[in-house]
Amino acid sequence: MFTSLSRSASAVAAVLTASALLVAAAGCSATSSPTAGSGISAASGTDPVAGRPTPVANPDKKKVKIAIVDFPSQVAEVFKASEAGASRAGQVLAAYNVQVDYLPVTTISADGVNQVVRTAMNDGYDAIAVTLLGAANCAPMKEAVAKGIKVAAIMSSADCVEGTGALFYHGEDSLAAWTAIGKQMAEATGTEPCTAGVVTGFFSAPQHEARREGLLAGIAGSHLTAVGKGVEAGVDPAKYQAAARDYVTANPDLCAILITTGDNGAAASTLTAEQAAKIKVISSDLTSGTRKQIEAGKQYAAVEQDPFGSTYDSSIWLYNAVITGNGPEGGFNQPVKNLIVTKANLEEALRMQTEGA
Repeated sequence: MFTSLSRSASAVAAVLTASALLVAAAGCSATSSPTAGSGISAASGTDPVAGRPTPVANPDKKKVKIAIVDFPSQVAEVFKASEAGASRAGQVLAAYNVQVDYLPVTTISADGVNQVVRTAMNDGYDAIAVTLLGAANCAPMKEAVAKGIKVAAIMSSADCVEGTGALFYHGEDSLAAWTAIGKQMAEATGTEPCTAGVVTGFFSAPQHEARREGLLAGIAGSHLTAVGKGVEAGVDPAKYQAAARDYVTANPDLCAILITTGDNGAAASTLTAEQAAKIKVISSDLTSGTRKQIEAGKQYAAVEQDPFGSTYDSSIWLYNAVITGNGPEGGFNQPVKNLIVTKANLEEALRMQTEGA
């Protein structure tokens, strides 16, 4: 059974707003709820998703309760896809006497996350997956492990998570992933020397920094040269638009704008058709905004970080751990596979967000 329960519930810096804290942890931008055309909707089906973790048998029909402590789609559209993954896991695991509950944090702060985790601990959950806002969320995770609850981190993590006794982290390996993305963007921009603008959310956000450093490492030594070390745009779409305009105006040889966060298509929207023909824009998260810009030819690509799998895979692994006592093969780090979404594979990527296949 799957239910979506809303309960009331500092990661980056005290100067960030509550929504900015979430953005910094998850690596995405704050947006409104997705439109019907975003391609992200509740997944449906009781068969396990091919190519993903498979549930083990539950011969004793043991009742298992799994909590997914995550965030609502009103904060960032990527969470609509993660809720879809939890929904599908709940449908698949229902036959195994498992209940998967998606618990969106409504007080978006480290304390808000901790409150939901501790509520889940007291409500008899056998396993809890947590999207962290930072190191402050490790304490209740450690408390849950001490109570015999299986725990995992999803979407975002912190250095202290493994020390809590959590079974695994299932999310983006940002530095390695974005180094590879930088190399791909160098290849995509041809061979003639040109420049790239880099826009990040917050220099103080560990995931944003890992992505920024990865991009710079990826293009190093290529024909593509970064204009400085990047600029900070926070969560304000207007700042991403301003950064894009400034890069275009000041750099006639600009051929790429590399964005570490999900700006929802804001930067690409500022380009004319002529500018977009020679300037390739890439950002994080496949949303209704980035889809629109990709379809219009304004944005080259979006980086999809498998939000469906972060909750679907984790739910199956946590259930298996409750039954067998073992975490997933491969140990603590269970990185998701990033997907570069362009116009060529856009529809397939949208289907994957919904169905996970």
